[in-house]
Amino acid sequence: PMPETLTLADVSRLPLMVASPNQSMRHLIDAEFRAAGLKPNVVMEVNSFLLQRSLAVVGTGCIFMSAIVIRDEFRSQLGFATISDSKIIYTLYLASRRAGQPTLAAKLMARMIRQSMDPVRQWMMEPLGV
Repeated sequence: PMPETLTLADVSRLPLMVASPNQSMRHLIDAEFRAAGLKPNVVMEVNSFLLQRSLAVVGTGCIFMSAIVIRDEFRSQLGFATISDSKIIYTLYLASRRAGQPTLAAKLMARMIRQSMDPVRQWMMEPLGV
């Protein structure tokens, strides 16, 4: 079972699945470990959060998640622990067109994305190999 909190030293001994070094979250994670004089035990580099989550569910390793993406549907499949001595602050921003209406192409793309999300979510929740 996962304890409620872990230290960075604890985390450095776990098998970690992280984004590749060219991703901003990886820069933050590497800097955090460097500042603590630790080296993360990276067993796999995966840039897709959905794939990371699927691999964590089957026990391949541990992943870093922000509190906002921890939802009830994952509580039965994953254990969650805060990192007590982490100083990472990660704020995401949504960029949109500053003025005027979206282009027709942007509207069509948004519609296609909305229409495809339910099947993608359903597919991601299926066990691997199905």
